[in-house]
Amino acid sequence: MKRIAFFCIPAHGHTNPMLPVAAKLVSRGNTVRFYSFNEFKNKIDATGAEFISCDSYLLKLTKMEEAELKNVSVTEMTMQGIRTTLAMDMFLHNEFMSFKPDVVYTDSICFWGKLNALKHGVPMVVSTSTFAFNQMSAQYMKNSLKELADMIFGLPKISKELKKLKPYGYYVRSALSLVQSDNNTDSVVYTSRRFQPYAQSFSKHYAFIGPSVFSKMNLIRKRKDRLFIFLWERLLITDRIFIADVLRH
Repeated sequence: MKRIAFFCIPAHGHTNPMLPVAAKLVSRGNTVRFYSFNEFKNKIDATGAEFISCDSYLLKLTKMEEAELKNVSVTEMTMQGIRTTLAMDMFLHNEFMSFKPDVVYTDSICFWGKLNALKHGVPMVVSTSTFAFNQMSAQYMKNSLKELADMIFGLPKISKELKKLKPYGYYVRSALSLVQSDNNTDSVVYTSRRFQPYAQSFSKHYAFIGPSVFSKMNLIRKRKDRLFIFLWERLLITDRIFIADVLRH
C-alpha cells in the first residue's frame, strides 16, 4: 500500500474534484494525508483521509492585496502562492521527512505541493480542475486589456518573488513553468478529451476522466425511481503512473 500526500489551494472548485480520488485510494487501503484548510475539513474527513490543517501558514493580506485577489489578479495570486510556499517550507520539510509519501497528488496551481514534490524527489501527479493548460490551449483564453496589463506589469514583481525560492532549494525557471502543463508529468484532468482544447497536443501522461463528483453515501444517489451510480474504476497509483477512468452507469 502507498502513502499519498494531497495538496490543494483554499478553493472549493479545486478541492471538490480531488475528494473522490482520496476516498477511492483510502478504500483500497492506502494512507492519504490531505494538506488543506479548516474550511474543507468536514469534506476531507468524509473521504477517510487524514486532514492536516495549513491555516496557520496563510499570510495576512493588506486591503490592496485582498482587492487584487478578488479581481482575480494573476500577478497577485502568483506572488501569494510563492509566499505561502516559503511560509510552509520548514513545516512541509518535516512532514515529508516523517510521513515519507510515495506519491504527491497536487492541484495544478498549488505551488507548495508541486515545489515540495520536486524538492524532495517524490513522484508527482497533478490534479487539473479546469482544462489542461499549455501554449496551444492557451489560445482559447481571451484576456482583457486589464488582464494583459496585469500580467505585463506584474512580471518584474513575480521575478523578484521567484528569486526568493532558490535559497530554500526550490528551482523554478519561470512563473509559467509553475502553472503550465508539460507532457512528462502524470496529470488528471476533470474533463473529457473531447472537450479539451487541442487535446492532441497532450501526451499519454494525461488522463481526461470527466467530471469528478463526491457523495458521502458511497457515490450513490436516489432520484425518484432511478438509481445513479458513479463507479470509479481502474484507479492505480504506482511510483510513476496514475491512471484514472470514471464510468457512469
